[in-house]
Amino acid sequence: MTIRWKLLIGVASLLAGLDLLLLALGQWYFLPTYVDLEQQLARENLERGVSVYGENLAGIFRPVRDWAIWDDAYRYMQEGDSRFITSNLIDNSFEALRLNVILFLDEQGRPVAGRGFDLEKGELRPIPAGLLAEIGRDNTFWSFRDASQSLQGLLVLPEGPLLLAAHAILPGDGSGPARGALLMGRFLNREELARLAERCGLQLDFAAAEPAAFRPEQEGWISGSVEVRLWPLDGARLQGLFLLRDVYGGPALGLTALLPRSVYNKGRQTIVYFNVWLLGVSLLAGVVLYLVWDRLLASRERQRESEQLFRHIFQESTDGFFLCDEQGRVMDVNRRAWTRLGYRPEELLQLSWEDIGTTLPLSKLLTAMESGSGQVELMVRCRDGSSFPAHIGISRVKSNGRCYFFILMRDLSEQREAERMLRENQTRLDFLAYHDVLTGLPNRVQAFERLAQSLDRARRQGTMVALLLLDLDLFKNINDALGHDTGDEILVEVGRRLEKIVRESDFVARFGGDEFLVVVEGITDLPAARAVAHKVLVSIAEPFSVGEQHFYLTGSLGISLYPRHAPDAQSLLKCVDTAMYQAKEQGRNSFQFYTPLMHADLNSRLALENDLRQALEAGQLSVHYQPQYDLQTGQLIGLESLVRWQHPERGLLMPRQFIQVAEESGLIVRLGEEILRQACRQSMQWQAQGLPPLPVAVNISARQFSQPVFVDTVVKILEETALPPHLLELELTESMLMQSVTSTVELLGALRRIGVRLAIDDFGAGYSSLNYLKRFPFSRLKIDQSFVSNLVSDANDAAIVAAIIALGRSLRMEVLAEGIETVEQLEIVRRLGCRQGQGYLFARPLDAAATEALLLQVRAGRGLVMALLTDTEPSSRNP
Repeated sequence: MTIRWKLLIGVASLLAGLDLLLLALGQWYFLPTYVDLEQQLARENLERGVSVYGENLAGIFRPVRDWAIWDDAYRYMQEGDSRFITSNLIDNSFEALRLNVILFLDEQGRPVAGRGFDLEKGELRPIPAGLLAEIGRDNTFWSFRDASQSLQGLLVLPEGPLLLAAHAILPGDGSGPARGALLMGRFLNREELARLAERCGLQLDFAAAEPAAFRPEQEGWISGSVEVRLWPLDGARLQGLFLLRDVYGGPALGLTALLPRSVYNKGRQTIVYFNVWLLGVSLLAGVVLYLVWDRLLASRERQRESEQLFRHIFQESTDGFFLCDEQGRVMDVNRRAWTRLGYRPEELLQLSWEDIGTTLPLSKLLTAMESGSGQVELMVRCRDGSSFPAHIGISRVKSNGRCYFFILMRDLSEQREAERMLRENQTRLDFLAYHDVLTGLPNRVQAFERLAQSLDRARRQGTMVALLLLDLDLFKNINDALGHDTGDEILVEVGRRLEKIVRESDFVARFGGDEFLVVVEGITDLPAARAVAHKVLVSIAEPFSVGEQHFYLTGSLGISLYPRHAPDAQSLLKCVDTAMYQAKEQGRNSFQFYTPLMHADLNSRLALENDLRQALEAGQLSVHYQPQYDLQTGQLIGLESLVRWQHPERGLLMPRQFIQVAEESGLIVRLGEEILRQACRQSMQWQAQGLPPLPVAVNISARQFSQPVFVDTVVKILEETALPPHLLELELTESMLMQSVTSTVELLGALRRIGVRLAIDDFGAGYSSLNYLKRFPFSRLKIDQSFVSNLVSDANDAAIVAAIIALGRSLRMEVLAEGIETVEQLEIVRRLGCRQGQGYLFARPLDAAATEALLLQVRAGRGLVMALLTDTEPSSRNP
């Protein structure tokens, strides 16, 4: 047997033995490794489920902690004002936080107030009875008296498992003492379980067995905040079990998770395929090894040189490499080089260095590199004619007396692109920092800087600068009715129009919301600034087109001048802002120059607002009552409630002196509620004295009517005062009714269902659609006193009053004329068919004591209109 056959048999035996060894290792060593890896991955997945469960609890605990450390919640636990509950425990609160229950507990752990919520149906529900029973079972567990106390966990109730969190109720600074606890919870139903499963990527389900049957001491449990157990279910699946404990620490609920055994099955398959493949490769390798063995022996020296060169060529495989001889001919390249240049390897081997990317010979390139930093940046040309920047580095290698050049080509395309994008992003960031994103105009920051520069130029040149602040009138209505996209298009168009008006030396900026600032330099007098303001208002008054819709807007414009009104930019902006608000108060669609008196008026309004807040707390507001009479029989038929303010310094104030301040500051809601409560309480006191039960009318403001809890507030006050609903009449104006017809019809219907009377106040002074008017369930229509006051001298007003009376009759409404001051006016309204009226001819608004005296006269039969007509005719009007 020759040496070649011996070599062949030896190699074959070696490869066969190696294959058998790898097969045994695969079964006894590698397969358990896959099993261990499978267990590790499965446990990591289960631990992720545990983590998601903890995050879900933490998601409930965060709002609990925020609400509990809240001055309003602390004040509610001290004072018990139910408005806190009605204002905060609403649908939006439950839906935003995805909660099923919010419950307040006192210091003894007893429920104080709370509400439940059905997240599926989106409606309020009672507190789950199981939760109340659980809390009542051990109040001491739920009594949080320590400021640091909190709780989060699971509670199994008859209604289902409840994820809950609780925290001691503290003031905003986090100090004690605690005033009970706030509890929030969310049911762990199948929908919530599906969300948990989606977040952690597991197939979760409720375990069939009771939690007490899961014994943590069994083998396979993973200890922690939630016990987890894992075991193979079959050859394709693993099953995990979560044991969730309740807030008391006992087993409460089990959850199962199915995990595929993909790692284990893939390992078995890999081992089998590898061994089959290895068997075939071994046979082929034996033949190949035999054939190349003697060649390897003969070319050992050449192989050693080749290995040395190739180790150097592919040392940095992410860059392109070329091996060239002394004449620059390419001897070899790596994959990165020929793929980047677009050549096939055999094509590159037919080229020289000068052919593949640069006209710079190797000798000159090497000289440039040696005299520089070691690298040269060149534009390298590809096969398709395109080029890219690259760093070129050259190394000289000598072997067997020959010289080779090893060339490194590092592509700089991505680096240059990244630098370009960085410059573009920086430019965009610089733009966004000083410009409004929507309109592209300068924003508030740049406007302030440019205004300061304009003032500096005006100071040096001795000229004036006009500052104009434009606010679009009632722009909020467009956003509410048509959406913010339409509003944004209009704002962009406003910016374009303003830019067309001003000169190149001036500028326009968006100051925020629907406010635009216009700075005009080189102003010499007031008429020049007035002319610019006029152009602005005319431009805004032109129709706006968005799609097929056309809109008409107006604007309120304030104007301040440098240096006449202020010496610096900050003060000038305050002046123009004050002037703009003055223009709004003057009826909008106008402009106002700043005057020092405006600041005085503003300070006076702020002082009046502050006094009004104190008046609501100190009980300085009282109710006067103006009688309403039947004009045919002379009988007293009702009383209208009118607010008066006994100011400690200014004396008795009429509504026209403070109602607008109340409206603008939002105090009108509290004021209206207080007047409604006083009127209802006073009416019941008179009835308790045996006086006639007359309907009492109360005016309702637009903001008060738009409150979501308005109907509940009316019901609450009626229950508090025990006033029968049919003795309360609510008066609303036409403009209020037309703001949102659908919601208005619903609110009015709710009020009528509880028995409250409804009246339209100041009818004729506003605008209303008769088509909508017939849908409103009103029982009385009150003619505005502006028509009654001119009945004698103006035939048009008489015709309007006659039409209103006819309209009221057709709609089956009672009609009442307001502001009757003379006998002539009385005769006319009676002749026109109006049966009810009120005014100074009969009586001025009376305080409670004077009204009580009038009611005593009525009871005695002496309170008729005809007896009052002999009084002297008053000269002033009814407020």
